[in-house]
Amino acid sequence: MFYGNCAKSSAMMPPPRLSVIIPARNAAHYLAQTLPALKSAWADDYELIVVDDHSTDETAQVAEQYGAKVVRLEAGLASAAEDGSASHPYPAWGASAARNAGVAATRGDVLLFLDADVEVHPDTLRLLLSSLDARPDIAAVFGSYDDKPVDRHTVSTFKNLMHHYVHQHGNADAATFWTGCGAVRREVFHAIGPFNHASLVCAEDIDYGHRLRDAGYHVWLRCDIQCKHLKRWTLWNMVRTDVMQRGIPWTVMMLRRGRVDSDLNLGWRHRVSAATVVGIVATLMSSILWRSGIIAVAALILFLLLVQKEFYMFLATRRGWWFAMRCLPLHILYYCYSLVALAAGVLVHVVKR
Repeated sequence: MFYGNCAKSSAMMPPPRLSVIIPARNAAHYLAQTLPALKSAWADDYELIVVDDHSTDETAQVAEQYGAKVVRLEAGLASAAEDGSASHPYPAWGASAARNAGVAATRGDVLLFLDADVEVHPDTLRLLLSSLDARPDIAAVFGSYDDKPVDRHTVSTFKNLMHHYVHQHGNADAATFWTGCGAVRREVFHAIGPFNHASLVCAEDIDYGHRLRDAGYHVWLRCDIQCKHLKRWTLWNMVRTDVMQRGIPWTVMMLRRGRVDSDLNLGWRHRVSAATVVGIVATLMSSILWRSGIIAVAALILFLLLVQKEFYMFLATRRGWWFAMRCLPLHILYYCYSLVALAAGVLVHVVKR
């Protein structure tokens, strides 16, 4: 049964098995593509909550068109009751606050978090639920982007394929969580508490995974559960997102915990690659000053390709070797600004202390 906006009070209905929570800000164009796929993928027992985070487009109208209960974030509070009488004391900004407000409006046994620009596959929801059914010891499960992103621009394709590759090679017993396409048991969510919106922006899912693990719960990364990312990445929003919304807060979180993660894009290959990029940049600067070092730079680049050979072979099988080689400067840039984010995160941590 699908629970959307209806005249009948939700209190008179039995709670659904699954509650889908989607934060959305000016996402009408995405929801028009992702909500039909969601409805087609799961026609049984679920409710859909779309949290309208101060949109100025038709986000709410599109969501209602597909039967969603719309939670509107108001000034200072998030109101979510169908009759307009209830409100939830969450700051009305950011995806974490939107997800918290969405959870407060749900009744399902399993909470599924999706991004507005994520289109589920026909089996995505079924596999997420069956994972929790098959493993009572698992508190949460999340999947991965697929390897067929919609946008074909080089930067956008590189970013989406890299995200897919990292999750495909992550530890199944994950140290983090992902709200792009991730499910958690309701009782676990309430035991852990809401997403942290006070000091984190767009890294609240990493923090939530840490909190789950620290509380003794297990998170399962199932790389075979996939969805399609519709977002178009540009060079600017890729750098800004990775530095300001992922790299810096992730570094601060690790320093606060006194523990360095070794999963996903913090594995040994990425650390060696980052060190190699430092060598490339340093050698290039030396070459500018001393007009030498070309051979050393070429050797370091070849070493980077060797360390990351599986990644470049993956890119080549998806888009060809010419595309893979065009991604090399982007990959080097990625490690450069990741190191900047690391240094900035250490500085932020020291200043806050």
